[in-house]
Amino acid sequence: MKLIQSYLKKNWILYTLLLVYILSLFGNSLGIHLWLPSCPISAVTGYECFGCGLNRAAIALLSGDFAAALSYNPLIFIYLPLITGWITYDFYKFYLKHKTSNYEIPNKTKV
Repeated sequence: MKLIQSYLKKNWILYTLLLVYILSLFGNSLGIHLWLPSCPISAVTGYECFGCGLNRAAIALLSGDFAAALSYNPLIFIYLPLITGWITYDFYKFYLKHKTSNYEIPNKTKV
C-alpha cells in the first residue's frame, strides 16, 4: 500500500485529472450533467477528429451499452486497453526502481 501511495504521489497531477474525468463520466452516465471537455478541432474546423465521440463512447461503456459505444467511436476499444497497459507498465517500472533502491550495495574495499 505504501508503494501505491508513493506512486500516486509521484504522478499526482496525471491521476487527479484522470479521477476528475472518470467522476465526470460517472456523473454523466447517472444523468448528472457535469462538464466534459469538447473537441477544439471540431469547434474550429467543423469536422470531427479521431477523438470525437470518445466521451459519449465512455459513458455508453459505463452504462453497459457496447453497441452504442462502438457507434460513437470504435477507437474506445483500442484506447482503453492501451491506457490500461501504459499505466500498468509505468507502475511496473516504478516498482522495479523502488525495489532496487531499497537495497544497499555493500562496499567492496580491500583490506
